[in-house]
This record gives sequence, structure tokens and C-alpha cells, in this order.
Amino acid sequence: MYEDFTQELKGERAQKKRKARARKAEADRKPVRDAPRGMPLWRKIALGITFAFAAFSALALFAVINSADDYSPRDDEQIKYSDFYKKGDEIYALVVGAGYFAIPSADAASFRVLDFGSGYRSNVAADKNAVYCGNIAMSELEPARTKAVALGYVSDGRISYFCDGEAVWNEALGALKLTYQTLAHIFWDAPKPQSYLYKFKRMDATDLRQIAGVYYAAQGSRAFYKGEILPGADAASLRQIEGSDGRASDVYAADGANMYFKNLRLDARDNGGHYELLRQWLDYFLWDAKSGDVFANDLKFDLAAAPYTPLNRQLAHSNHLLFASPGGIYYFDENDGKQKRAADNPFEGEVRALSGSVFQSGERIYFLEGAEVWGGGRSSRRLVARKSGLFALELPHEWRRVGGVHGGLYGWIYSNGGRFFYFDDLGSSQLIDRCIYEIRDLNLVEILLQKSSLGTSKIREMIKSGGLEAVDGELLFEVKTRVEF
Repeated sequence: MYEDFTQELKGERAQKKRKARARKAEADRKPVRDAPRGMPLWRKIALGITFAFAAFSALALFAVINSADDYSPRDDEQIKYSDFYKKGDEIYALVVGAGYFAIPSADAASFRVLDFGSGYRSNVAADKNAVYCGNIAMSELEPARTKAVALGYVSDGRISYFCDGEAVWNEALGALKLTYQTLAHIFWDAPKPQSYLYKFKRMDATDLRQIAGVYYAAQGSRAFYKGEILPGADAASLRQIEGSDGRASDVYAADGANMYFKNLRLDARDNGGHYELLRQWLDYFLWDAKSGDVFANDLKFDLAAAPYTPLNRQLAHSNHLLFASPGGIYYFDENDGKQKRAADNPFEGEVRALSGSVFQSGERIYFLEGAEVWGGGRSSRRLVARKSGLFALELPHEWRRVGGVHGGLYGWIYSNGGRFFYFDDLGSSQLIDRCIYEIRDLNLVEILLQKSSLGTSKIREMIKSGGLEAVDGELLFEVKTRVEF
């Protein structure tokens, strides 16, 4: 007898179907946990931020491109020699760095510019309603009685104000706020944001008079700079310090006893010595040849390393002013406002300048070359640091000056053992990056020494053609400072 498995198989199939239906019903009631996973949440967030930033950047770029001034003046709309313009019944003020701004409260019929004389462009005006420093009213002054009393200083006989002629960044505006307000101005007709403004200061002085030079004034024996008092200064004796080239400083002054940087008294006595005035980008320097003291703005270089002597007096082939002393070579770092030591003093005895960036000491000559360090991508390149290097070069023969190029304004030609060299003083601002070039084509010596008008482009052509060949030297040290905006 055999067993019948057919009935068992039918029963199993029925049982499997019941289980399958049960599993499907259970699956319909529960969320699918084992389904393929979608994009991770972190990636969604990152992608969203990227899209938002891209959209914001596009709007910001559009704002910058389309943020041209609503008002573009014609020459005949300028009021005298000033920052003010009249168009019909409207008055506009130019704020350097920010553009033109309407003065809604200004009365065109009575509007007048306060003239400071001496060819200075005025940014102060008055009408029947107020006295304006740029596009902003200075309170409490009586307009009809207000007059200019010194450069930047105005008074109505009761109170006085100083209005700065140099616009400064509006610290109330950050980058995001500025972008938002610019977008609002473009798309929703909101007021144009003011990124720069002219600062003004009320003074506790009347009967002010002009003294010394730019932005200096006095009341009796008191002296002021940009509205700030100069502590202990004798107004009657105060004078602008003149450099060795005869030009007067706008920021350094002396009264026979004390010396000042703007409104700050320096740690030095006015000895009537031989002063030199130098600039490094936005910073001012004063060197006293008599004492060997150096000031960077109001910072006095360390006396322990004095006396100092400036190596270079301009930045044609250097991004820093360098000062030599028995203790080393020093410079000023504008980022942290400190004096820093670059290296030991490499010179042997007296240092003699052969040109603006080339010096001789002993048997060697030394020269400066500068460079810039750029960062960011191709579309967002920015200057991140500036470098200056001192190089040494030694040739066996004596250096002899042959003559000046363009009267010495462009540079100088020297000879050494029958070879001729061009020491450049034009620098990177004229797209000449190297300091010393050997003159390979001797026909160029006569051309360079001609007193006719030799353009800077001609010198660049000589370099490009190989007639002038850059000379390398031994790098002794390098100075590098970051650039902050």
C-alpha cells in the first residue's frame, strides 16, 4: 500500500497562502523599515545651505553691479569748489567712498557752501535750517551766523564744530547689513545705505583761528588737531615738521619743546634736528637724523637698539621700510602696530646708497626686492601677504656711477669691470618687478642716458626683449606681513 501525499501538499500550499496573506496584512500596518534608504539628512542640510549661499551671493553680486548712484552730477551742478551739488530744488552731497546722497531737509534757495579758502574743497555747507557736514546736519549751530574759521572748523560765535574732510567707514554697518540694505534699495526703493561718512565733533571752544597747517587750529594758547586738543602744546610756536625734501607733514608737528603725531604727544623733545618724513602704505614715519630716533605713527622704536638709519626711503622695490642699527635690521608691522626685528645687521662699516633700493657696504652691494602673496581661487583671488627681501651681490671690480635715467627719476646706470647695470627706481607700480638689470645690449646705455622723454613702457620693452636681464643675488633675509582688510 502506498501513502497519498497529494492531500498533504494541498494542505501545505493552503497554509503557506494563509501565512503570506498574514505577512502582507502585517506589512500594510507597519512602516517599511528595510526599504532602500534615501539621501542622508546631513547631506540635505548641506545642500540646502549651499543653494541658499549661492542664491544670496548672486543677489549680492547683482546688488553690487546695480548699485550705481541714483544721481550722477553734471559739471554745472557743482556748487563752487565743494562736495555739494544742486539739481533743481534738490541738494546732493558727495561722500567719498559711498557716493552721492540727497539731503532731504536742505533748502536749495538758501543753501551756501562754507569756504575754507586756500584751494581746499569744502564738505561743509549751511542753509536756513541747519549746518551740514557732508549730508548730515550738525545740531545747535545757528546757520545764519555760522562761518568757516579754520580748515574743517566752523563756529557761530557760541559753539564750534570740527567736520573731518576725510570719510571713514560707517562702523554701524556690517557686511551683511550693508548687503541687505543695498538689496532693499535696489528692489524695494529703500534709502541707499551709507557705507562711508564724515565724522564731526562739537568743541568747547570759540574764537578759533588757523595755525600750523592742515586741520590745526587754536584758541588762545590752546592748540587742536581735528578738534582734539594737543596736550601741553604752545599754539603760538606750533609748526608743521618739514622733511629733508622741504615738504611739510600733515600729521607731525612741533612747538620747540614737544613733538606731536596728530593729537598725540610723542616721547621726544623737539631738538630742531634734521627730520625725514616717510610713508609705508597707510602708516607715517618720522626719522630724526640728529638723535637716530624713529617713530612709526606715534610708536617710538626701542631706544635699546638706537640709533637707527633708514635703508630705503620709498617702497619701489620693497613692501616695508627697513631701519638698520648696530643691533640689527628692524621694521614696523602695521597689523599689530609693533616694531619687529628682521635679522642681524649684515653690513660691514658704512652703508652708502647707490640708488633708492641698492646700497654698498664694504666689497658687496645689497638690494631690496618685494613680492606679493595671493590666495583664494581663480574667481576670488585676494592679496594675503606682502614680502620684502634683502639680497647681496659681490662683483670683483669697483662700482662707478655712469648717469641717471630720466634725470635719475627712473633709476641709475652703473658700471663694474666693463659691464653695465641698470638700478631701477620705478618699481612694481610701473610693472618692473626686479631691482638690478644687466644691460646686455650696450646700445641701450646711450638710449637710457638720453635726456629726451623716455617712457616707462620703453624700459619694459627692453626687459621683455632681453636687452635688460634681471640679476639675482643671495637672499640674506625676508620680511613677511599679512594683509588685513
